[in-house]
Amino acid sequence: MAIVDERAGYVNMQGEVTCPIQFNAKNMEILGSSFFVMDFDGSYYIIAADGTQTKVDFRELRSFPNASGGRLVVARNADDKWGLVDWHGNTVSLFIHSSAYAFTFSPSGEYILIPNEDGVPVVYKIDYCFGSEKYTKR
Repeated sequence: MAIVDERAGYVNMQGEVTCPIQFNAKNMEILGSSFFVMDFDGSYYIIAADGTQTKVDFRELRSFPNASGGRLVVARNADDKWGLVDWHGNTVSLFIHSSAYAFTFSPSGEYILIPNEDGVPVVYKIDYCFGSEKYTKR
């Protein structure tokens, strides 16, 4: 993470810029290996440390403690339903929940409890595989 003149981006351990330092640092939330920001034009972006910048059309984004080091974000869509997206903005769970608090993360961030369409809790394990995630129902 680098912040210069109230703008944020990412710089790797070799000092190379992996994400341009151009996003509004005053209106961002740092999640670890990513951050999300409402930029100067009012648009939401999810910025991953690998340099991926994803403009998303969500009404709201929220982080949670233990949410896999910033690789998962809880998002509210235009229908006011909540779902889970990864650090590149890819949908991980259905947008069917009326509350952001429908998701429960284990203290390690390795497991997520998500109610299905019938309200029955389902446990998912997050597997990290060469920088990408796989979500496996347990």
